[in-house]
This record gives sequence, C-alpha cells and structure tokens, in this order.
Amino acid sequence: MRKLILILSAVFVFVLQAAAQNRTVTGKVTDEKGAPIEGVSVTSADGKQGTQTEKDGKFSISLPESVKTLVFSNVNFEPQSIPVGKLLVINAKLKNKDTNLEEVVVIGYGTQRKIKVTGSIGKVEGDKIASLATTSFDKQLAGRISGVQVVASSGLIGASPRIRIRG
Repeated sequence: MRKLILILSAVFVFVLQAAAQNRTVTGKVTDEKGAPIEGVSVTSADGKQGTQTEKDGKFSISLPESVKTLVFSNVNFEPQSIPVGKLLVINAKLKNKDTNLEEVVVIGYGTQRKIKVTGSIGKVEGDKIASLATTSFDKQLAGRISGVQVVASSGLIGASPRIRIRG
C-alpha cells in the first residue's frame, strides 16, 4: 500500500511539473518602415511576466501556458496586443503614435499651458545665455528680461538667490 501511495505521489508531482512548464517566446519588434525598435515593453496581458526589446528589436520571454496574449508598448507607438496561442516566434510591427506637443510655461510655483497664462511673459533663448561666463544661472538671467531682479538672499557663498519680478 505504501509503495502504491509513493508511486502515485511521484506521478502526481511529475504531472504538476509538466503542467507548469514555461515556454520561451522570441521575436522582433519593428516600426512601420521595418526598422527595429529598442526599449519596447513586452508583457503578458496580466502583467506578471515582462521584458524589453534590445537594440536590434529582438526579445525573449518565458511564459507559462496560461498566458494567451502579449502586449507590446512604447511611448512613441500605439500599444498592440497579439494572441500567443501555440506560437514560439512573434514579430510585431508597431504604428507611430501621433502626438501634438504644446508649449508649457514654467512659473515660480508650478507649470501652466501657454494658452492659459494671463500675465506677461518674458523669454530668454538658451543660445543667448549659454556662452556667458558667469558662475550661475541666476546671474545669467540678470538684466536679460525687463522687470526681473536677481537678489542674493544672504551673504553666504552658495546660498540660493531669489528672483523678484517687479510689476
């Protein structure tokens, strides 16, 4: 009787291991023109398994049999879901995502979209101050925009200056 229980236990463990086998899915991710895309996230639909593509757009991921779909996503591309089924090689072609960038204004206490700014705006181009031989950014701003006054907050070296705007 003990031998029968031992044999059945061994068979049960073997069957569980066989059922929990992972498969390795490989492939390549390209854009619409066929160029490889680096850094694409390749994840299972449940998000438990994941990897990223390499410089040549190739990936390799180990998946349990329960995973039925892979999701490919990248910031500049539309996300794509591909059913895995019995496939061991999946090549994905991602479409570019059209994004419209808006100008953003950085203000002293946050950011706003440029269209919502109600006050006056002064602008200093980076190339105008990049070549200046000053020790800090606040000194480069001094005298460049009307109404901006740079004031040292203390006599200590390295103390943060304050920028005052006269209205």
